[in-house]
Amino acid sequence: MVVAGSAQAVELSGNVAITNDYVWRGISQTNEDPAIQGGFDLEAEGFYAGIWGSNVNFGGVDESTEFDIYFGYGGDITDDLSFDVGFIRYEYPGISAVSFNEIYGSLSFMGATLGVALDNDNDATYINLGYDLSLPNDFGVGFHYGDYSFDGGGDYNDYSITLSKSAGGFDFSLAWIDTDLSGVAIADSRVVFAIAKSL
Repeated sequence: MVVAGSAQAVELSGNVAITNDYVWRGISQTNEDPAIQGGFDLEAEGFYAGIWGSNVNFGGVDESTEFDIYFGYGGDITDDLSFDVGFIRYEYPGISAVSFNEIYGSLSFMGATLGVALDNDNDATYINLGYDLSLPNDFGVGFHYGDYSFDGGGDYNDYSITLSKSAGGFDFSLAWIDTDLSGVAIADSRVVFAIAKSL
């Protein structure tokens, strides 16, 4: 949807998805249970803002909800090189003590993306490298590697391979996800299936 404004057009979009497990940076956020997710975005001339939500369950506490509120700016530097910078707030209304902020940025070049996120609340840095390859018949494959480091210890790496397919107005994905953490059940190797729809 495009909303005409006095200065410029503003594009409004939405999304909704279901998945058998909400995994973030290699770790299940739903105690390995399914999740329903969705959000809305506003975009104008490279500037954007949005909100996204999902159910979460960290075990040992009542099931709660995650809301991500974010804004940023992105664009093309050249035909093959683009950038994105922004701010995101991870909010957990039922367990607000774990809420935190990140400042993030990324560069993308011909399917490869290098990103970094800085979390001053937890003295943490997340660096990730990804590569997305388009395949025939609306298939795609994506490769991801992340390095999560904390000043207080507990560093780990996560990695994934995702096969995606668009059909009938829906986006399907099947991902294999793992980390190098040992003895943490919610960080073990797993297969995650998701169906998403843009609104």
